[in-house]
Amino acid sequence: AANGLRGRCPGLSDGEAAHVHEDGIKKNSVLLPEEVITPDDLKVLCDQKADLIVFDARARKSYNAGHIQGAVLPMDPEYYRQHELFLQKIISTAPDRIRALGEAMNKLPKEKPIVTYCNRDCSASVSLLLELKRLGFTKVRAMEEGFQAWEEKGYPAAQILGL
Repeated sequence: AANGLRGRCPGLSDGEAAHVHEDGIKKNSVLLPEEVITPDDLKVLCDQKADLIVFDARARKSYNAGHIQGAVLPMDPEYYRQHELFLQKIISTAPDRIRALGEAMNKLPKEKPIVTYCNRDCSASVSLLLELKRLGFTKVRAMEEGFQAWEEKGYPAAQILGL
């Protein structure tokens, strides 16, 4: 996985971003059927107040503009601050995305149910799912169709204003 965020598909190299299927899941994906969840099924879990974490795999700017209600960013806020400074060429070294994710996930139990998502034309959620699996998490799924499908269905979304 790439250390930075590129274009519309944070966390992926340009080559990886080129292999995105229209449903937001990579073509020829290594994901198993049980590693994918539909927006409708995620909505049911949210309505049931299921014990799960929903991670937005997109950049902080996209998250702030609109995200699934209750979703959080996977890394510590300092990672995103350092990344913005790098993009603005204020600092010369990009923060280590893999290390930041590992540190952020240290306190979570490995059996905690997690759902990742990104944009419809992005596969950062698949990349994040695979990274979480490498860290030992066993119940991780990626939402099909991305945040846009969630919004189109009128499901609860939130935004962070003034940032």
